[in-house]
Amino acid sequence: MLGSKERRQLEFFVCGSLRDLVPDDHILARVDRVLDLSWLRGEVAEAYAADMGRPGIDPEAALRLMFAGFLLGIVHDRRLMREAQVNLAIRWFTGYGLHERFAGPLVAHAHPAAVGPGAVPAHLPAHRQGLLRRRDRQGRSRAR
Repeated sequence: MLGSKERRQLEFFVCGSLRDLVPDDHILARVDRVLDLSWLRGEVAEAYAADMGRPGIDPEAALRLMFAGFLLGIVHDRRLMREAQVNLAIRWFTGYGLHERFAGPLVAHAHPAAVGPGAVPAHLPAHRQGLLRRRDRQGRSRAR
């Protein structure tokens, strides 16, 4: 008998954690087991204004998003943001639920001049670039 599957899904309900949907051998799950970013908030706190502007992106979520892009070979911020909207592993790794929207591209993290001098600690973007250079020297191709 020929079966059929209704593709239109009106609502999505997950009982449990997104972590349950990410395989243990996925690269983001393996990295999460050893990644400790508890130091990050204190390191960047002075770059955030307490009483003006919109609420900033959580620094740990932003750095985890950059790591996910690096580990999955997504080097362009706009492409990473599009992938993060639909990829459950990236959502779980960054701490975003299914109902939460990601902010715009991470331009401020990639280009500190876009938000003014000293707004982003200088060693954070440099560290990201260092990871990309190291990856290139190992002979891995970068996604375009």
